[in-house]
Amino acid sequence: MGNILILSDIHTADLLSGNTYGVLLMSGAAFCYGAGTHLTKKHLSGVSTLQISLFTLFAATIISFFAMQVLSPTPINKFMEAEIFLPLIGLGAFGSGLAYLLYYYLVKEGSPEFASLVTYIVPGSAIIWGAILLQEKIHLSMLIGLLIIFAGVYITQKKESSAGRNAAA
Repeated sequence: MGNILILSDIHTADLLSGNTYGVLLMSGAAFCYGAGTHLTKKHLSGVSTLQISLFTLFAATIISFFAMQVLSPTPINKFMEAEIFLPLIGLGAFGSGLAYLLYYYLVKEGSPEFASLVTYIVPGSAIIWGAILLQEKIHLSMLIGLLIIFAGVYITQKKESSAGRNAAA
């Protein structure tokens, strides 16, 4: 949760003014990643990675579209403009599409815990694709957030490898 606040460049004034939809939605997404890996491994082992990825992204598209219409109504014809449509397709195909194929492949072939490692790639990927496709600026807080994520992964892996060596001795 702390990483979400840092990567989102949230300021205290934003929290007090109620502009927290994005943070709440990202927190919900993080929870869904955790639950989704275990549910996928347990109940969808016989379904192809492509089918799982396709259905997941299709369902997310529909839900996101309706949520957007409620929270920030935008006329549908606005999405047919090239400067909006092409980045959406690019981010969907290259960002989410490839990541979900890799993610569900790792869930099926490995363990849910191992597959969750791919989620550490998402923030960096989002920053890079946002800068390339949407001309978003990369802020220092984003880089600090990435460093915190990578430090957390390093510390976790170091503790796990130390525990494994101690158990073997």
